[in-house]
Amino acid sequence: MPEPPVMAMVRTYRRPYVCLRMTVNDSWVKAPAQPNGASHPWSVVIADDHAVTRSGVKLMLDMLDDVEVVGEASTGAELVEICRRVEPDAVLTDLDMPEMGGVEATEAIRRDFPDLPVLVLTVHEDGDRVLEAMRAGASGYLSKTASADDVHRALNALRAGDTYLTPEVAGVAIRALTEKITTHAHTDPSSGSATPREREVLGLVAGGLSARSIARRLGISERTVNTHIGHVYRKLGVNNRVDAVLAGMRAGLVDGPG
Repeated sequence: MPEPPVMAMVRTYRRPYVCLRMTVNDSWVKAPAQPNGASHPWSVVIADDHAVTRSGVKLMLDMLDDVEVVGEASTGAELVEICRRVEPDAVLTDLDMPEMGGVEATEAIRRDFPDLPVLVLTVHEDGDRVLEAMRAGASGYLSKTASADDVHRALNALRAGDTYLTPEVAGVAIRALTEKITTHAHTDPSSGSATPREREVLGLVAGGLSARSIARRLGISERTVNTHIGHVYRKLGVNNRVDAVLAGMRAGLVDGPG
């Protein structure tokens, strides 16, 4: 599909859209008309500095009835700006982009929109990059070799409030965690004050469950889950899930990768 023109445009989709703002020649944003109370597809913004890649991803997503691409960005800075303007339901982003990389963009997006899920779609499959992205707030991580079914499964998982990693990506992340634990093993004396419930919640976090899923699993409110997670962060001296799991493994609060 050819790239949208620089000037404003009007196009026909499942819902009527008009162009809201043009950033540069190969980045664009669409603003949806009001849905009049009807259910609507999940709105997604794509970010990649290669136009061919964006076109391929968009073509794949356009085949899904429950997903609508509402914007494209070629840099991390443009991605953050587009998210602030259209507030999409999800983001698909590469890691290596000019001006601002995918990790930095994810951090900025999650600061502005803590509940906005970010799915990383990249060529990098090494464990350190996976951990870096998850530490920044990514909710899922896929290789660019992933199939359309993989992408759809990932988006459905994010829509349900869960984290999504393919078995291959989870494997390299676990190996990277193992190396870090072995290299920097220590016990945080403050970790001993963690309550049984906090340990249980941390174990479920280590299993990739979202606060919503943990709440359903334990039969408590999502707010209570987040309170427990906050207490764990404070006691372990961390501020994100990846570091909490890593610190919890070091301190023996959760089982390490087997």
